[in-house]
Amino acid sequence: MLVRLGCNQVVRATLRTPDGDHLVTAGLFNLTDKASAERTRERIRQLLDERQGRFRGLTAGTETDVLGTAPARVGWQVRGHYLAYALVVRSDGAAVKSGDPKIREILFDVIELHLSKGVLQRRADGGTAGQPTAAPTESSGTQNGETSDGELPGD
Repeated sequence: MLVRLGCNQVVRATLRTPDGDHLVTAGLFNLTDKASAERTRERIRQLLDERQGRFRGLTAGTETDVLGTAPARVGWQVRGHYLAYALVVRSDGAAVKSGDPKIREILFDVIELHLSKGVLQRRADGGTAGQPTAAPTESSGTQNGETSDGELPGD
């Protein structure tokens, strides 16, 4: 569905709130233009309202497995040709209440403050989110979590 609506790239990350009580998967869908981003938002809303699909969190190890199974709250916002979203679950896997002020705060902080006014605003202002260098730097990581000097982060 996303490809048909013009999505050519998705970036996601999994986060834990500072208090450890919630896990968040946040992401950006890169669409063709603002109209396709708005169509995607409406199509996702329709699928969720009709219970024909759901967002699933991005698990990142056993301590985040709950992202794939727990009841979640999700929010999203269109900014230019991007659709920013966040999915929040309780770390203990318990159901989240629809009006939970903590969940609302997390969604606002991640979608509005970080993704929209942070990442996407910097991009709109001509900044970048860090471009790859020609060669690894001393602090560059690898996919297996090792730094270029062969030590694991935190060693």
